[in-house]
Formats: sequence, structure tokens, C-alpha cells
Amino acid sequence: MVASLALPILASLAAVAFLAGVGNTGIGVGGVFVTAALYVFTDLPSETVAGTALATFAATGALGSYSYVRSGELRGEGGLLAVLLGVGSGVGVLGGVLLNDLLPTATVETLFGAAVTVVGAVVAYRELEGLRPVAELDPDATTGRASFVVIGAGVGLVSGLLGIGGLAAVVPALVLLGVPLLVAIGVGQVVSGLLSLVGAAGFALRGAVEPALVLVGGVPELAGAVVGWRVAHVLPERPLSLALSVALVLSGAYVLLG
Repeated sequence: MVASLALPILASLAAVAFLAGVGNTGIGVGGVFVTAALYVFTDLPSETVAGTALATFAATGALGSYSYVRSGELRGEGGLLAVLLGVGSGVGVLGGVLLNDLLPTATVETLFGAAVTVVGAVVAYRELEGLRPVAELDPDATTGRASFVVIGAGVGLVSGLLGIGGLAAVVPALVLLGVPLLVAIGVGQVVSGLLSLVGAAGFALRGAVEPALVLVGGVPELAGAVVGWRVAHVLPERPLSLALSVALVLSGAYVLLG
């Protein structure tokens, strides 16, 4: 597959992957751009786009998780949230992989674009209006723990279906539930890494992963993740939240209109 792509296309994929890595650990969304780039620059079927993208997200999620453990966001409640959502998402992603195989590429692309656009708009509205969280769940209570596991399952289903690492779903969801943005991003790294690994393995068993493209995207994505983590600890939370919403809306619109 790589041999059939022109050098400018490969360079563009690598550049997008680097920026995606910055976004993944910097604002909590970025992998969607890798998925979008694979749709735009290649003629791969949707299942191979999803499998290849998830393979790059697995490595980035591992590095991002280490980074946020190091900076303290994944200690205490953040660590508990990561476990709860990780358990749920690991189950949900398998259902998403199976569902992806049943839907046509055009339908998957439309669902992907619409989902991230709507979520981005909601996050932006609530941030600009200064609204309170839509709900508050206590991860130390039985009901709260069950709710976070269910949320994780939903995130996993979306990830496996649409080929997004989960950050674009889990980070906005946690922000809307009142979780501090950096904690949400840190939790998202763990969830993204786990479900991306499971999802990529599922696609790989069906031959729906392009190893060469994983390297083209994965290496610069890892480099970008280091930069993004540093950026997240320099900028205030409000501009990061707004950047998150803008990135979601733009990536969704790009796929819908592309």
C-alpha cells in the first residue's frame, strides 16, 4: 500500500500524525485526524482505516498514560476512573469491531463525522456559557462505578465502529461530567491505549491493518504526544477546552464534507 502512495502523500500523513499526537495529549483529541487523513489520502476500506488508525493509537495511548502518571493526573480518583472506563471500553470495542464489518464505508464515515461534530459543539457551548456539568457521578459509590463502566462500554463501541482511539469520546464525556480537563485527558490516554490495542488486534486477525502505514503514522504521532503533554501543562484549562471543541467540530465537518 505504501509503495503506491506518492512521497507528498506520505509526508502529509506523517505531518497529520504528528499534529494528532500533539492534540491527543495536549487537548484530548487528535487521533480523529489520523482516521480522517486515511480516508482522504487512501482508498482503503473503512475496516482497514479503522484497524490501521487504532494500531497507531495503541502506542500513543501507552506513552500518554506514562506521561500523565508522571505528572500526577492518574493518581487517586484519576486512576480509579481509568480502571472503570478501561474495563467497560475493552468490552465495548469488540462489539464496535463486529458492527464495523456490517456497515458500508459511507455510513461509517457519516456517523464518525456527525458524532464528533455534535460533541464538539456541545463542549464549546457549555464552556462559553459557563454551565455546570450535566451530571456529577461519584466513582467511589457503587452506582457511580457502574455508570462509568457503562460509559466506557459506549466509548469502546464507538471507537471500534468508527476507528477513533476513544479520546474524542471519553474526554468530552468526562468534561461534561465535571472532571477536570487534565484528569480527563490522562484517563483518556489509558482508555485509548487499552481499547485501541484490543480493537487493532481484532482488525489484525481479519487482515485489516496496514503495518507500513502504522509506522508512517505511529512514529511521528509518538513524537507529537511528547510535545502535547508539555503544552497541556503550560496553557490554562479554558483555552484547552475551547481548542478541544474546535478540533472536534473541524475534524467532524472535514469528514462529512470531504
